[in-house]
Amino acid sequence: MKFNVLTYSLWLNVLLFSLVMLTFSKASKSLAGYKRIIVANEELNTKYSNVLDINGRIVGQNQVLELKKKELEALVPELYKEIKALQVKPSRVESVSTSSFSSHTSVQTVLRDSTVFDTVAVKQFKYADEFYRIEGLAVNDTQHLNITYQDTLIQTVYRGKRKKPWLWIFSPRQLEQRVALQNPDVTINYSQYIQIMQ
Repeated sequence: MKFNVLTYSLWLNVLLFSLVMLTFSKASKSLAGYKRIIVANEELNTKYSNVLDINGRIVGQNQVLELKKKELEALVPELYKEIKALQVKPSRVESVSTSSFSSHTSVQTVLRDSTVFDTVAVKQFKYADEFYRIEGLAVNDTQHLNITYQDTLIQTVYRGKRKKPWLWIFSPRQLEQRVALQNPDVTINYSQYIQIMQ
């Protein structure tokens, strides 16, 4: 009889210990996910910074977000909708990058008098450089312009600063991105890179 009670007691203790360990494991995973979402939310609100590259060109830099697919849908729903609008299944997405830039340049060129259809007097101009091609003509009081802009976006994602530099080699490096355009007159207003975790 005592042996049966000891056996049942032992099995109950093992079962109770297993339940406690399982609950602890689930709780620690939930806590880690919660902390990661808080960090991702903070990184969404971090300031975009500019750095100079070796040629003196301004390059944008910010943190790379690491999100799971459900977290992407919850934290950045407009980007999630854009992925669907591109007819890409969100489950197949590896990473997402968005960038915004603006360009401003001043153009001075000579207007030339010309005649179209032997009766209509027009003034026309052409301007071209490495990035812009502008063609225009003025007919009476109307300006007609054709503007073409061409540029190259360069983006690199790399392991940058350590998350906790005081831990030296025991602290993993965090993902960072740098984005640059070839045109020196362009300002990158915003860039975001999101790494999708499985």
